[in-house]
Amino acid sequence: MQKFIKTIFYILLLSPFNPFIGTSQTVLWQNDFSNPATWTINNNGQTGASFGWNINSSSQGWWSTTGISANGTSGGNNAELVNGNPTLSPGTQVLGVTYTMTTSAPINISALGGNNLVSLQFKQFGARFKDLQEIQISTDGTNFITVGDNLDYDILSPSGGAAYPNPETKTINLSQFLPNNPTAVWIRFS
Repeated sequence: MQKFIKTIFYILLLSPFNPFIGTSQTVLWQNDFSNPATWTINNNGQTGASFGWNINSSSQGWWSTTGISANGTSGGNNAELVNGNPTLSPGTQVLGVTYTMTTSAPINISALGGNNLVSLQFKQFGARFKDLQEIQISTDGTNFITVGDNLDYDILSPSGGAAYPNPETKTINLSQFLPNNPTAVWIRFS
């Protein structure tokens, strides 16, 4: 497994929302991984750049040495998820682990001028191998709910499947998961 998340990592205020005329979007919060300390990484006891999440400007994985295309964006680092190299004999993948990367501080959407009508938008590049990739949020920092995943992609294997576009912009509407005026929201990639 290897997945990159890059630069444009926004929570957008969707106001006013009108499906007939489109949606205006105001950026409430953004993070381009320039400061790795804004994220808490839990690599489930695994160490080294070949296992778990890392944040920097280069690729440590086996699958894509070029990383994510900035596609008009600039600045910041990549957040990269790697789980060993299955092309080696024997493969070096670790089974039964969950790697997480979580915002280290809550985001006060209400103080930023927003309400629960927000979306999470980010760019990603990677592929669905055998691992489940989930996007989760929490309003208490402890209990996380899954708001998105990679199950809309077929598994990339010698018999088929495809990588995500490079980059793919993914937008997840969070309004159904948030209270009216959220004051604390954590974002987690798992």
